[in-house]
Amino acid sequence: MRNCADVPSSTTIVNIPAGISVFEVYAKNNSIITLIGPLGRQSLNSDLGINLDRPQRRFVLTENCDRYMLRQISRRKSHRLKISTHTIKALLEKIFRALQIPYRRKLFVTGVGFKFSLRDGKVTVLQMKLGYSHDIFIKIPSEINIACLNGTKLMLSGYSPNKIEALAAYIRSFKVPDNYKGKGIHLEHEKIRLKDGKT
Repeated sequence: MRNCADVPSSTTIVNIPAGISVFEVYAKNNSIITLIGPLGRQSLNSDLGINLDRPQRRFVLTENCDRYMLRQISRRKSHRLKISTHTIKALLEKIFRALQIPYRRKLFVTGVGFKFSLRDGKVTVLQMKLGYSHDIFIKIPSEINIACLNGTKLMLSGYSPNKIEALAAYIRSFKVPDNYKGKGIHLEHEKIRLKDGKT
């Protein structure tokens, strides 16, 4: 891979917000940049063409530097996708927001007898009654905060949007909303198209 510093080109500047600490650890051919904020930490690889300007507290992104992201198509096949400076800038801004403002996702359950409840201990466990012959139990990761409101509402919050979205999708998969009455677990602002019943 070409060294971005050796290629004269236009650059994009991304300023680091106050309240976020930046550390850089050098490895063999690249470095790992770690961002630490009030809500957690995130790490980035300098292979993405991210150059840290420590005195100015900013990142310098080189326009024509080769950046690739490995995309897994299947277990046996994968290929590299070239990503632009705008994508890297959007990724950095998303990380800044996640480290300063907690990401939230609300879930609702509708149906007679359907209910959420939490069991606190060494590990927080979500208990769900969804009309099956048994209750469903899910262990909640320590980096995700969860709150139960009125037994029918859940609030997930944390610094990692990807983990929260993955957990919300996993919880929803146990009872996808019904197409006729809308019973099940649905996300906030999710629109459910109901079918007309037989007459």
